[in-house]
Amino acid sequence: MNLHVVKYLYHNSSARNLDSIKKEGLSNKYDGGYNHGNKDIPDEKPRIYFAEDIKRATSFGGGSNTIPELRPLTFRVKKSVLGGDIYKAEKLSGGETWYFGKDIKPSDLEVFENGKWKKLSTGKSSELSKSQLEEIWNKANKKVVTDPLLDEAKKYKNVEDFIKTKTFRDGHVSPGFDDTPLKKRLEDGGDFNMKEVASGKRNQPKDYFDPIGKRYYMYDDVAGMESYTAINNIIRAIKSGNLKGQTVTVYRTIPKEIKVTKLVDRDWVSPSKTYAINHGESRFGKGEYKLIKQEVKPEELWWDGNDIREWGYDTGKTKQLSRYELIAIWNKANKK
Repeated sequence: MNLHVVKYLYHNSSARNLDSIKKEGLSNKYDGGYNHGNKDIPDEKPRIYFAEDIKRATSFGGGSNTIPELRPLTFRVKKSVLGGDIYKAEKLSGGETWYFGKDIKPSDLEVFENGKWKKLSTGKSSELSKSQLEEIWNKANKKVVTDPLLDEAKKYKNVEDFIKTKTFRDGHVSPGFDDTPLKKRLEDGGDFNMKEVASGKRNQPKDYFDPIGKRYYMYDDVAGMESYTAINNIIRAIKSGNLKGQTVTVYRTIPKEIKVTKLVDRDWVSPSKTYAINHGESRFGKGEYKLIKQEVKPEELWWDGNDIREWGYDTGKTKQLSRYELIAIWNKANKK
């Protein structure tokens, strides 16, 4: 099997912790300025959360580009620095990696800023001066808050109603459009659209979508096979040269009171109707959800490599607004 070797692990934090990380590095202890070690049930053993690709790391960490001190920052460390004898990890379904080993020195870390990876410098961060933070905040709000959204926000008496009517979002971020060069995504990890996946440009074993793959990679249930069929249809279309005009039927369940009838970018979807219905009944209750069905292009479906039943819909044309940004819009519209 042709397994992709992961060179780096990624950790997400926010700008307010940058100085502490420059001074202390990353540690699973509970002292210092940045207490990022966590005790978890059932073993309550201290650990640091990582991910094997940068986009998954940012979805764990959260943050907000409209609140300066919460501006997200992503760090990476070479797995070779950690060492096989101390690298004790467990892979979770959400793409996390737990690290139980020794402290990671600041000199072993890189930070992603201004579109580039660079060594983590020591000392105080000049980026966190008051004037520069104000400039970041002002630019972000000027860009995000538009007149149509302000007018719309004024219609709602409370911010939660405004957020709900924009769209329904799951608690974790879906895979989405990524214009990073394919080679870079294959090297560092990332999301891949269904056309790329079906063409073999992905970080999964070669036999993942072979007939025997369903048993080896545990998608041999009804929902898994419905998803496999959808992907296999695109694989066959590519091999026969008939991909043009080919679409994929996907499904999504949302609470029945949400006034949405079509997919929007960054929605979680499934090629399996069974999976979508099971999700709706387990999360919202029988009869308390509605099912959205839509034909989409394979290039609009994005996968993080975890579960073939779960994909992200993203055309790459929509500016996504976070919860923090929507709150800022509502507050401004209602002068809070």
